Amino acid sequence: MANPEVEVGKDFVGAFDTGGQLVGYYSILPRGAADGHYSVDMQGSVLPVGRAQGIGTLLVTAMVQDAARARDERRPDLPARLAASGLTSDVAQADLLSTVGMRPERWTFTMRTPLDAIAPARPLPAGYRLRGYDGSMTDALRRAHNAAFLDHPSSTPWSQAMWRHCVTESLSFRPNLCFVVSADGSDEIVAYVQSAEFDADLAATGRREGYVGKQRWPARLSSVASPSTSC
Repeated sequence: MANPEVEVGKDFVGAFDTGGQLVGYYSILPRGAADGHYSVDMQGSVLPVGRAQGIGTLLVTAMVQDAARARDERRPDLPARLAASGLTSDVAQADLLSTVGMRPERWTFTMRTPLDAIAPARPLPAGYRLRGYDGSMTDALRRAHNAAFLDHPSSTPWSQAMWRHCVTESLSFRPNLCFVVSADGSDEIVAYVQSAEFDADLAATGRREGYVGKQRWPARLSSVASPSTSC
């Protein structure tokens, strides 16, 4: 709720039972203008004990209306692009979202590997150097990410405030596992990997897991790694 792009009291809405207990909620996150649209991310859930009672229907209808309101307040000249994420196995969620006109459009995949199965690192091409991340690179990393994903479907450029909040100043960010590549004689970032680790996962499972949050290798560095992905 500390996200600089949202307003507490407007962009978070809860559903409560008669005893005052929260049984469901939704939230919206205005992302900004890109590709001729104004993008708004949405999420929500209902506790299992509150399902099949129409609560989700009320919440998802209000969620879409609130997302449209956020677009109207910021860029009424642009059509809205509303997005929500979910598991492909959650048929009930997909059915519920379809009632407000949403449809499946893109899929992402989690890729895992044991550390002892990683192939040996290849040397950098001549003319490039690998550096560990430090705090002075925050905005350079953001600009590199925005440039790399400029033509990515539905991509919205990250603002400085959002980047700091969600990436470099987030509790999950692991700067010691973040690396950048630059051409010799330049500090411009031409390739990068940004990593994260979630303390709640460690507390729940007792197992540490690192996540490649964002990465990009341009074509001219294709000899360094496999094709890029974004999570």
